[in-house]
Amino acid sequence: MSVAFRKLIAVTVAGAAVIAASAASAEDVKLGFLGGFTGPIETLVPPIHDAAALAVKHVNDQGGILGGQLSMVQADSTCIDATAASNAADRLVNAENVTALVGPLCSGEKTDDDEASGTIYVLRSKSDHPVVDANRDLVHKIGVTNSDVEQRIAGARLQPTFLMADVEIVATYRLFNISRTRLENLIHRVFEPARLEIEIKDRFGRPVVPREWFLVPLFVVDEAVEKIKDGTITEYVYDPGSAALKRRG
Repeated sequence: MSVAFRKLIAVTVAGAAVIAASAASAEDVKLGFLGGFTGPIETLVPPIHDAAALAVKHVNDQGGILGGQLSMVQADSTCIDATAASNAADRLVNAENVTALVGPLCSGEKTDDDEASGTIYVLRSKSDHPVVDANRDLVHKIGVTNSDVEQRIAGARLQPTFLMADVEIVATYRLFNISRTRLENLIHRVFEPARLEIEIKDRFGRPVVPREWFLVPLFVVDEAVEKIKDGTITEYVYDPGSAALKRRG
């Protein structure tokens, strides 16, 4: 990381701290770091977070802000799920009681990722987590990528989005004339009722709740892909009770 970038992080954190301290003079100040710890920039966020944490330490080592010390808590914006990001921010403000936020690090603007083709991939985890082990044939990660899937899963055991474990590719579907980012968001909304709620520790020991794993049979994913192809997928949502796609009411 360049010196200039470290300085930028320090200025960002210090600026948030000064704003917060104006409302909490001579008291400790808690900052919130809202970043995409899972999702498309998950490999970029940890070093950014570590730089922000280093900036907090630097401020504290220099005496803090107006006599108070800084602390920082984190939350996952996912970068792809607006509801999850909103809930994460709400938790930081109303449960953690932070007085300033650093982040988020994503926007809804169109990016170079929104090209005309991509691959839907379905993965199965080799994690020994009890929940995964008990539902091995149902627990699937569903995502969309423009790169080689084998390349996408390289180093899976080091990434929270892959449950910090190796994975196997169980299905891929090549599609054209799509927006990959929007398609992935759509797929996740369809399977939202079956989203796997599981907390794991990343390689730094921090708790992370991955957002792209679902308890859904593979044949239902096949059906969803067919409905994507014929343009009717927006009319459906997954029903865990019947293990089937149902028309939205």
